Amino acid sequence: MPQHSSVNNQPMSALLPPRQYKQSNLCLQRIDDYRSKIADCLQIKSPKRLLILGPCSIDNLESAIEYGNRLKKLQEKVSDSLMLIMRTYVEKPRTTVGWSGFIHDPSRNGSHDLSRGIKATRTLLLELFKLGIPCAAELLNPALTPYYSDLLSYASIGARTSESQIHRQLASNLPMPIGIKNPTAGDLTVAAHSVYAATQAQTVLEMNEQGQLIPSHSQGNTSAHLILRGSRSGHNYSPDSINQALHALQSYNCSARILIDCSHGNSQSCHETQANVARNIIRQSVHRPELAGLMLESYLIAGRQDPASPRQYGQSLTDACLSWEVTESLVLEMAEALAKSATQDKVICISAT
Repeated sequence: MPQHSSVNNQPMSALLPPRQYKQSNLCLQRIDDYRSKIADCLQIKSPKRLLILGPCSIDNLESAIEYGNRLKKLQEKVSDSLMLIMRTYVEKPRTTVGWSGFIHDPSRNGSHDLSRGIKATRTLLLELFKLGIPCAAELLNPALTPYYSDLLSYASIGARTSESQIHRQLASNLPMPIGIKNPTAGDLTVAAHSVYAATQAQTVLEMNEQGQLIPSHSQGNTSAHLILRGSRSGHNYSPDSINQALHALQSYNCSARILIDCSHGNSQSCHETQANVARNIIRQSVHRPELAGLMLESYLIAGRQDPASPRQYGQSLTDACLSWEVTESLVLEMAEALAKSATQDKVICISAT
C-alpha cells in the first residue's frame, strides 16, 4: 500500500498529553476564587472595576515576572476600587504572518519548540500565581487551551477569531469569565452574536487531560461579555458607540457589561493615546455601571522594538506599550477618581435619608 505524503507537511515532535505538563492542583482553589471575584465585578456584585494590563505579548520570563512584582505592589495601593489582572498573552494573532508567540516559539528563532513553550508558559503562570497575581490570556489555538488554561483567571477571544464557530464553542465551555472582542471591521451586531453564542449550551469537541478528543456538552458561559476594541475605521468607546453596543447586546438578552480595550482601534495603534482613552472611560464609568473595566497594553519600557535589533529588556516586541512609570501614575489616578466618586455617592445617599 503506497504511503500518502504532502510537500506541505513537515511533521515535528509530538506533544505529550496535557496532564504530563501539570505537576500540581494546589493552586486551583485560589484561581477559582479569582474567577469568582472577576465574575462578581462583571455582574455588579462588587463595586470594583476590572483593569487588565500588561505586555502586548509575553516575550521572556524575567521581564514578565518583574512586571508582575511591580503589579502586585500597585494592586495593594488600589485594591479598594480596582481589581488588577495581568495580561499574559502567549499566543500572538497576526494580520498576516510573523512570530506566533511565546508558547509557540519561546526562543524567537523559528525553532517552534512547543513543548518548551508550554513548560515555560506554565512556569510563568505559576510564578505569578505565587505572587498573588490573577492572569489573563487571549486564546487563539483551541488545541493549546488545555495545556495552560487551568492557570488562567480570565480569557478573551480576539477580534480575528470572534466570528469563528469553534472559538464561540470554546468560550461557551470555559470555566472562567471570558471577553469577546468586536471584529476588526467593528460590526457590533456580529459581536453580539458572538457573546450570545458563548452564553448558550453547545456540543464541543475538546481535548481531555489524556490528550484524547472527546465531545462534551457545555452549559454556556454566564460571564461572557463584550470587549470594545475599536476598528480599522476608528474608535468605539464614545457614549454613542457604547449605547449602540448595549442595544445590540440587549437584542439577544446578553449581559449589558462591557470592557473597553484602550489600545488597538481605540488608540489607532498609538500607545500614548491609551492614557487619554482610559481617563475618558473612567469618567464615563462613574455614571455608567455597564462599563465593567478596561484593558491596557503596558510594559517596563515604553514603545516597541524591532525584533531584528539588539534586545532591549522590558520593551515590547509586538505592539507598542505604555511605560511602567506612566502605567503606575495612570492606575493611581484612576483609583483616586473611582474612590472620589464612591465617596460622593455615599454622601448623596446619606443626604437622601
